[in-house]
Amino acid sequence: MKSLRFLDRRAGYSLASIGLLLGTVAPGILPVFASAAQLTSRSIQLSNSAAAASGVSYTITFTPTATFQGIVIDWCDDTPILNSSCNAPSGFNAGTTPSYSFTANGPSGTMNTTNSTANHTAIGGTVASGSATNPVTLVLSGVHNQTAAASFYARIYTYASLATPDWTDATNTGTTQDSGGVAMATTQTIGITALVRETMTFCVSALAPGPGCGTSGQAVTSPTLTLGHGAPLALDSGTVDTATAYAQLSTNAVSGAIVNMTNNNSCGGLKRTGAATCEIPAAGSGANTTGGFTIPTGGAGGFGLSIGTPAGTGTNFGTVTSVAPYDGGANKYGMYTTGVTSAYGDTIFNTASGPIANKNVPLVFGSAAANTSPAGTYTANMNVVATGTY
Repeated sequence: MKSLRFLDRRAGYSLASIGLLLGTVAPGILPVFASAAQLTSRSIQLSNSAAAASGVSYTITFTPTATFQGIVIDWCDDTPILNSSCNAPSGFNAGTTPSYSFTANGPSGTMNTTNSTANHTAIGGTVASGSATNPVTLVLSGVHNQTAAASFYARIYTYASLATPDWTDATNTGTTQDSGGVAMATTQTIGITALVRETMTFCVSALAPGPGCGTSGQAVTSPTLTLGHGAPLALDSGTVDTATAYAQLSTNAVSGAIVNMTNNNSCGGLKRTGAATCEIPAAGSGANTTGGFTIPTGGAGGFGLSIGTPAGTGTNFGTVTSVAPYDGGANKYGMYTTGVTSAYGDTIFNTASGPIANKNVPLVFGSAAANTSPAGTYTANMNVVATGTY
């Protein structure tokens, strides 16, 4: 029995020794891979990550451990592991003559591309000096992204020179200075649709309205104007009396809007109740003249309109352009008889072919009586219409 126990114990020792021997030998039979120093702080930023996008810029940044005069980048869709097989991403193309620039700490001097393919970028050549061991930024332009929305990879290698490159393929990269892998991804584009309706807000008021035609601030008030001076207000031949109404226009019409005015009196001026004609005539007797007209006093008198200086209210933008003969400014008043008595009226101002918002446009009406104007009440109904072109 002792002998058996002795043999069993020895057998246990032998097995233990074999286990120890295998544990010692195993590392010795593993394959050994030589590797370059690691590129640190490495990244690749895409200007457009959409799958199949073209004209994309890739900004490649890394910090080398040694000076270099050449760079190789392998573009793969399977793995960033160095010295392993590299499957080219479908549709990816960095160019056989890639467009590139170093924007920070790259090799200086004359550079050229050597042996580049769609998924293999090799940049090098005769240079004055290698880069310092500072962050390097290389921009590749005109890249076509891979077709799939998926991950893909870059393997970056630096070389002392690419004048005589010893890169053979992705599994045999030659004598490198530094190396490192980078992971990226292409994506589906986010499509967004939004609708903006055609809009127009237009009003006339005796007082300058607040934004949105008085939805806040000053409210719209009835634009019933009385021209004259004294008590009660009355016209005479010695002066031009004025009164102001306001038009406010907001529209997103991309080609702008025009504002037309009509006069219900077929003669275009002010007509006395019961009279057949305008005994206070339209200023300028119907001629459409730039600058308006000076209404005569002590003579024939007249009636006309001058566009004042527009003022914004609230959130405002856009331009108002007055149109002849309503563009005369102070002391000149136009009234184009043929225009204001036509079916659609005469254009008095426009928005300079663009959108506009919350602009209060003063409509300054002026009149003087003639020496021979009969006594009585004179009236005219002026209708103002805005039309946008979208």
